[in-house]
This record gives sequence, structure tokens and C-alpha cells, in this order.
Amino acid sequence: MSKKTDFKVIPQAALENIRKGASKPIAQMSIDEIPPVAISWGRTSVFPTGSWRNITPRYINQLPPCRSGCPVGNDIEGWLLASRQERWDDAVRLLLSEQPLPSVCGRVCYHPCETVCNRGEFDTAVNIGAIERNLGDRAARDDSYIDELLTGEKHSERIRIVGSGPAGLSAAWLLARLGYSVEVIERAPEPGGLLRYGIPAYRLPRDILKKEIRRLELMGVVFKCNTHIDPATGIQGLKEDFDAVFIAPGAAGHRKSGVFSDQKWVVQDAISFLTRVASEEPHQLGKNVVVVGGGNSALDAARTALRCGSEATIIYRRTRQEMPAFHDEIEAALEEGVKISYLVSPDMIRRNPNGRGRFLRCVRNVLGKPDESGRRRPEAVPGSDFEILIDNVIEAVGEYADSLQLTTNDEETSILKPLDKWGRTELKGVWVGGDFTSWDRTVAHAIGAGKRAAMSIANSLEGRDYDLDSSLLSRSNAVKVSRFVNNEKSSGYDRLNPVKFENLNIAYFSPAERNYKKELDPESRGVGFTEVTPDIGIKAVHNEAERCFHCGACDSCGNCHVYCPDGAVLRDAKTRDLSFDLDHCKGCGVCAEECPRSAIEMAK
Repeated sequence: MSKKTDFKVIPQAALENIRKGASKPIAQMSIDEIPPVAISWGRTSVFPTGSWRNITPRYINQLPPCRSGCPVGNDIEGWLLASRQERWDDAVRLLLSEQPLPSVCGRVCYHPCETVCNRGEFDTAVNIGAIERNLGDRAARDDSYIDELLTGEKHSERIRIVGSGPAGLSAAWLLARLGYSVEVIERAPEPGGLLRYGIPAYRLPRDILKKEIRRLELMGVVFKCNTHIDPATGIQGLKEDFDAVFIAPGAAGHRKSGVFSDQKWVVQDAISFLTRVASEEPHQLGKNVVVVGGGNSALDAARTALRCGSEATIIYRRTRQEMPAFHDEIEAALEEGVKISYLVSPDMIRRNPNGRGRFLRCVRNVLGKPDESGRRRPEAVPGSDFEILIDNVIEAVGEYADSLQLTTNDEETSILKPLDKWGRTELKGVWVGGDFTSWDRTVAHAIGAGKRAAMSIANSLEGRDYDLDSSLLSRSNAVKVSRFVNNEKSSGYDRLNPVKFENLNIAYFSPAERNYKKELDPESRGVGFTEVTPDIGIKAVHNEAERCFHCGACDSCGNCHVYCPDGAVLRDAKTRDLSFDLDHCKGCGVCAEECPRSAIEMAK
């Protein structure tokens, strides 16, 4: 018998882990900290350890938070995985399967997907917007992807869409994919709606938008611009010769502050101003411009006024915390030289009696109790009046849906409202959507509304029994249209509760800096309409995609295969897919515990 001293001494750190239990995952241990294990040099396959099992592992596909938070319903995790693996064609196809306007959204969307990205709780969220933009631009350079979008079916029904903004374009895209004849009418000279006339070119270059719309034209969508609706003929007139109508003209009505009466000679609304600039019409602002409002339109108007040679000041009646504008837009405006005065309301305009020019009298506010919006109500401070020298005032206090542009029939007006999330109305064959019906006035929400309406229209015209709700992905009412196109009956996810950060095993991830390109120098970008944010480049796209956790989705990393003590995890030699050998799995749960992405569950 060997002497005791012949055996190798167990390192003290490993001994402590045996006695007290390990204080950290084995992946983080040094060699001296890992406890010794019994090793069998024979084959364990002769032992059917599966008979011991009372719980069974299975691979599951859970909804990642990015897709749950995307109003469009983009398969973000899918095209990030393809980008990580440099399968660029697959990445583009996955993007185009759900997103009609990827280059546009990659630039102007506020990316709620990044807000809920689990990576944000680890270091910083994945730069999803930059990747979407890069893939979208790649798609715009190659028309071969278009044929793959079309189902091959052709339908005799004709569909009219009112408005060529993001909702109208989205509905047209999906209906054209499904084989319908689609006509889009637009009162402006060019299609695009808000995208063309409301979002400045420094954020969304016109050639980018034209390429996105060209894709729809190649899919068969017909655009009729400079087409004005006669409200006297009403909705019935719109339906003439068409089997369905989708109404999405945008929120065309301009709200007024109520303090300037009819002073058109010095006051204009933000959308009209932005439209004139976008249309290259003459516009004289003068040196001193004040913008009233705190939303994104106010920021766009102020930054555009700078580019027209004016000095721009925004006055907002609440604090920055209450401003509805996106944080990044506020920061960009301040960098370029826009001034913002908070807790200030306009009162009246008076002429300068001693010479040319006018003054805007303002009052300072304090915040009182919350109003119906939940925000604290601004209250004027007595005796706080002051004046600002002005040449022009731009009002940007909000827009509203104006049904009078469509019909003067009171009965039609009263029922021209959505009955549900799918945009149906009490008017037979009529759907509504986009900014015309929703307070969630973003490009992404409008695209989502267009997709839902198109699905509902097709479901109705074809007499399908498809359960539309089965395609819903989240509380934001995002839909998975690829399931609808293929007539599949479920969302494709085992769980529709988004994967939480605490469900992940972050021991397998390392901190990595976010890949992004800063906007151009503030001084140079404030003097023209050149796009202010450059593309990050293909290498950075790949590196950024590698930062994705792929929450809730098996990416065949092999962790379960490595850690299974029974060799019960099998990998297909061709597909690289993983599966469980239940004859030998004893249900220990190590695979689920060590899965980085919460893609394995243990169940009885």
C-alpha cells in the first residue's frame, strides 16, 4: 500500500472550496482553486443515468427585451447574431423580413430597444441603431433582396392608402409583399410625409429616403403625389373602386400657444417652417428666432434655423426634466449653439417704438401641482416679465389629427376612429393608423401601426381565420409579420416575458466599449444640412454585434456540452445544433445553471 506521502497534496484554496463550498463560478477559478474530481477512464454510456432523473432540461426560445421593446417588431437578436458571425446576407434578410424602412429607422428612431437592452445593466447598451442603419444601407445597394420579400401570390383586390408617411409606407410594403395592388395618395409633391418634409436632411438625407421608397416602387406600390382629397366626397369617395382603404395622413393640425392671436407676419408653426425649408422655398427668418415648445419638432426647428443663418433660442415652460424631446437631440442642439430657456412662457409681441424690430414679452414660471398629463403645471411668477428681441417666432407646441381634411360628413367623422390595435373602424373596409390615431408619435410606432393594419386588411380580404393576436410580441403591440406571411399560428417564442438581466449568467461576458461614431464637429455641422452622424463601418458593426448577450436564445456556444457530467449534450456535426440525450441525462441542472443566455429550463 502506498504511503500517505505518495499522494498529491490538495491545494489549500481547493480544500477550502470543498469544506465551505465555492464562493464563485468555476469559470472564474484559478487551477489551485478547483476541487479535485473523480475521473472514470471508461465509457459512461453503459450507465442509463436518465432513469435517475425527476426533472428534464430543454432548450427554449425566449423573447429578448430588445425585440419586446421595439414597436416595429424587428428580429434584433437574430440579425445581431448573423452580424456577429459575418453572415451579412442573412442579417439583411432578417432585417428586411420585418422592417420596411431600415435605413430611415437606423437614423431617426429613438431606439427603445437600446433602453431595455440587458447589456445596459452590465456596461452600456448595444448600439442597435448603428447596426440597423449599416445593414439597411447595405440592403439599399442591392435590389436582389426585393424578390425574396414577395410571396408570389397575386390578389385581385385593390387597396388605397392615404398618406405616404411611415405608417402608410409600412402598410404598403406589407400589402405589396402579400400580392395586393396598392395605391398611395399623397398631397405633397414627393412621397415620404413627415420623413420627407418634417425631419431635416441633416438627420435623414433625402437620397436615403428615396432609396427606401424606391424599394416599395420595385415591389409594385404606386405613388400618386400632388393628390388632394375633396372633403365633400368624404370617406365614401376614397373607397370608390377600392376594396379597402387605410387612412394615415399624419397629425396635420397645428396646435397654437394661444398668445399670438393672428400675427402671421412674425409667427409660424414648426411643421410649416420645416416643410418650406425641405421644399427649398424662400424663407426669411431674420437674425433672432425664438422657438416655443419642448418637443422634437422644437429641436428640429431651432437646429434648422441655425442652419438658415439665424440665432435660435428655445423657450419652454417647464424644466428640462419634463421636456418630451429626446435627450440626444437636446444635447446636439446645445452643442451647435441653440440656447434653451426653461420655466419661461410667451405672453405677447410688441413692436419696437424706437426703430425696427419687435420684442417678445415672456414670464417666468414655477412648477405647481401635477395636471392631467401627470406633469407639474407651470404657474406664472408675478412681476417676472422680461422681453426678448425677435425677428421671428416658431411655434412647436404640438400637432393633432384633423379629420376635416378628409371629410365634412359628421357621421363619418364620429366613427373614423380605431376599434382596436389593428386599426379597424366602424366604416366597412376602412382602417386608420399612424399619427392620425395615436399619441405615440414616433416613426417606429407609426411603422408598427401600418404593419398591424396591413395584416388586418389581408386577414379580412382573404377570409383568413388567422388569429392576429398570436403574432403579438409585447405590450407595445409589435407584431411578427413573418409568421403571418407564412401562415404560422404562433409567435415562435416559448416565453413572451422578456428575459431579465438577473436571468443571465454574466460570468461568461467581459466588459467591452460601445462602438459608435460621434457626430461631426458642432461648428462645422451647424452651417449646412450634411448628415451629422457618420456610419460606424463594417468592422465596428461586427465588434458591436459581438457585445450582444443574445438573451433567451441558444447560439450553440457549447457551454452545456462542456459542463454536462454525463456527456448527455450532443452536437450535430453539420448544423452545430445541440440536443439532450435523455437516456443518460440525470437532470442535475448544471447545463441550465451554466447557460449564459437563459436558453435552457429544467421542468418536471
